[in-house]
Amino acid sequence: PRQLFDERIEHGLRVEDASGIQGPISLLPAVPHLAVITTNLDDVLEHVYTQAESDFSHVLAGADLSRYRTLKDSKSRFLLKIHGDYLHPKSRVLTVEEYNAAYIQGGPPREELTLLFRTCSLLFLGCSLGPDRTVQLVQEIASSDGHIQKHFTFLKAPNSNPERIQREHFLTERGIFPIWYDGSHDACITALLAGLIPTGMA
Repeated sequence: PRQLFDERIEHGLRVEDASGIQGPISLLPAVPHLAVITTNLDDVLEHVYTQAESDFSHVLAGADLSRYRTLKDSKSRFLLKIHGDYLHPKSRVLTVEEYNAAYIQGGPPREELTLLFRTCSLLFLGCSLGPDRTVQLVQEIASSDGHIQKHFTFLKAPNSNPERIQREHFLTERGIFPIWYDGSHDACITALLAGLIPTGMA
C-alpha cells in the first residue's frame, strides 16, 4: 500500500546518526562550487554540509527545482535534489510512474537537468553512469547541442585496455570525460577531491 511504501522510504533513508558519515564525501564542502546536484533522496549531503558549517542556502526538490534559475546568485550554495526528497513523496522520483512523469517534456527534473548540462561544467561523483534515464537525457542533449559544456567524472579504470576504450567512448559521446584512477576507491577519490580544494582550505 502507498502509505506503507512512503513510511518505509522515510524511515529507511533517514540518517539517525550523522557522526557516522565519513570518507571522501566529507571533503565536498571545501571544494568550490555553487550547486550540488543529487539523485539520492536521503539527507546525507545536508548533514555533511551542516557539520562543515557550510549549510546550503537553498534545498530544492520536485517542482521547486524550477526556482533555481530565479534564486541563483554567486553567493548562495544550492542543493538540487533532482529525484526528490524522502520526506516529501510528491517530489519523489523512484517508481516507474514517477520516472515517466519526471522525464517527459516539461517535467521539472528534465528541464533543470537540460539547462545545467548545457550551461554548467559538472563533476559526477558516485555515479555508475550506465544506461539510466539521466545518462539517456545527457545523450539527447549532447546529440542535439554541439556546444554542450564538458563534464567530468572520477572512475576506477577498467581491467583491460579494450574495456577502458569502450567505456571512454560511451562517456565522451555524452560529453562526459573520465578521469581514471587505480587503487582504493576511497583513497583515490579523497586524493582527487583534495586536489580541487584551494590551498589553506583543506
